[in-house]
Amino acid sequence: MNEDFATLEEQIIEIEYLVRALQILSGDDGVHITLLNVLEQKCTALRADFYKRWQA
Repeated sequence: MNEDFATLEEQIIEIEYLVRALQILSGDDGVHITLLNVLEQKCTALRADFYKRWQA
């Protein structure tokens, strides 16, 4: 089970890096910024759920 959590955490980190890269590349485009904010919020929620399950 720890291996599953490690894989999930690696995927979350990869998504977070991609979000940051897209934020840098998107510039001032409001539509892209809105979509990136939604993606970032989902990633934050996923990370919170991950830690909640990991501590259980």
